[in-house]
Amino acid sequence: MAVAQSVKLQMKFIVECLFKHKNALWSIPSIRTQTVCDGRLYPRQLCQSAQFFTLRTRGLCSDTTPAVTAAKRGPPDEETKHYLTSFGIDCEHLQKFRPTVLRQNVSTVKHHVLFLQSLNLSDEEIVAILKKSPELLKVNMFGIQGHVRFLQEDLGLDGLLILNILQRVPKFFASPLSMIKENVEYAQTLNLTRQNMHILMKFTPSLFYRSRNGIQSTGEHLRKILLKHDPMLNPDKCLRYMLRCDPLTFSRSIKEIDDRVQNLIDLGFTGVTLTKIIRFCPSVLRIGTSFITERIQSLQDKLSISYKDVLLLVARMPKLLHFSDETIDTKINLILKKGYKTSDLVRVPRTFARSLQSMENRLDRIAEVKTYRFRSLNFLQKTDKEFEEYLEDMKQKDRLKKEKLDCSTL
Repeated sequence: MAVAQSVKLQMKFIVECLFKHKNALWSIPSIRTQTVCDGRLYPRQLCQSAQFFTLRTRGLCSDTTPAVTAAKRGPPDEETKHYLTSFGIDCEHLQKFRPTVLRQNVSTVKHHVLFLQSLNLSDEEIVAILKKSPELLKVNMFGIQGHVRFLQEDLGLDGLLILNILQRVPKFFASPLSMIKENVEYAQTLNLTRQNMHILMKFTPSLFYRSRNGIQSTGEHLRKILLKHDPMLNPDKCLRYMLRCDPLTFSRSIKEIDDRVQNLIDLGFTGVTLTKIIRFCPSVLRIGTSFITERIQSLQDKLSISYKDVLLLVARMPKLLHFSDETIDTKINLILKKGYKTSDLVRVPRTFARSLQSMENRLDRIAEVKTYRFRSLNFLQKTDKEFEEYLEDMKQKDRLKKEKLDCSTL
C-alpha cells in the first residue's frame, strides 16, 4: 500500500513536469530512460515499482535532452544500403545495431570510403575496419584528420603506427578528441617519456577514449590508496611504473580496485608490503580475488612453507601473484630435477622472473663445475655479464682444486 502511494506521488510530479514543459515526449512502454527534474530521478524510482506500472517517460524536464526526430525513426537510405552491401558490409547487422549509419546520405558514405582508400588500405582492410567501428561512416572527416594531426604533431607518432591503430581500433578515431586529449594530458603529468606514450598508444589506445578523465580518476584514487598505506613513497613514480607495466589497471572502476585492495588486506598484506605489491604487480587490481586467494594457497602447498612465509615470499616477488600455474610448476620441477630443493627457490624468489630456457641453460653450464655443490641459486638472478664472470671464476677455482687433489694422490 505504501509503495503504491509512493508511485502515485511520483506520477503526480511527472504530470506537473508535463504541463511545465510543452516539449515533453511520451515514449513507448519499457524503453530504458533517465530523466532529471528539479534534481529528482522520477522514472528510475518508478522502474523500481515496475509491478505496478510499466510506463516510461523520456525528455520530461531536461532542456538539454535532444528530441527524437523523425529522421532517427525513418527507414534506411536504400542507395547507402545497396552501396555498402556491394562493398561487403552486412547491412542487416547494421540495421539491427547501428541503424543511423544506414540513414547517411550515400555521397557522404562514399566520401568516407574514399578517404580510407586514400590511406592505401585494401577493400578487405576497409571492410574489417567498418565492421569493427561502423560509426566511422558518420564521423566528420575533419574530425578524423584532427585525430591524425594530434597523434602526429603532439605525440610524434609516425604514419604507419597511426594506420595500425586505425586498423585495429577504429573506434579511437570516432571518439571525441577532447576526451582523448584529457586522458593523454594526465598521463603526461606523470612524466612518461615520449617512447612510453607511443607504446601506450600502440598497445592500449582504448584506454584514452573509454571515459572522460578515466585515467585521472583511477590514478588519483590509486594515489590516495598508496599514500594511505605508505606516506613516505613517491606516488608519481609509482603511478608512472604502474601505467607503463599494466595500463589496463587504469581502465578498472573504483569499486573493482577497492574490492581487490580489501582482499589483499584480508589476506594479510598491509602497509609498505601492500603498496609494494600494488606497485610492482598492478595486475592484482584487475585479477579476480578468488584467483589471488587460491594462488596464495597453491604456493604454500607447492613450496611446503607456512602461510607467514608465503606472505614474505610474495612481498619479495609480487609478480608471483599473476604468473600462470604452468610457469610456476615448470620452474619448480626444473629446480628439483637439477638436484636443488624448493627451499633453495624460496631463498631466491626472483628466480621465478627468469625464463625457463635461461634457467635451464645456466643450470646446465654451472653443472660443468664438478667439484662444487652450489647451495644457492643466486647465480640465476645475475646479469649475463655477471654470470659469465662468476662462471669463469668458479671454473678457475675448480681447476685449482683438481690440481691439488692430483698432487695429494701422488
